[in-house]
Amino acid sequence: MEKYQIFVKYTQAELAHVLMPRSGVVYTIVVEAREDGRIIDFISFYNMPVQVLKKVVGDHTRMNVAYLYYYGLGG
Repeated sequence: MEKYQIFVKYTQAELAHVLMPRSGVVYTIVVEAREDGRIIDFISFYNMPVQVLKKVVGDHTRMNVAYLYYYGLGG
């Protein structure tokens, strides 16, 4: 993206919709530095329940799949 200078500009409401945790749907993990509260790591992903077509092990017919939304790793 740096090569083409492309970026997404969200409103605060759009950003909250994408990143704020929602039970069973969106999960967000934020790691803060103990010293000064800076955000040093961030990951957001969403859960998608999927129907299993063929039982491979046991009686499981559903599976949860996680899809990465956004991440930022600092230091």
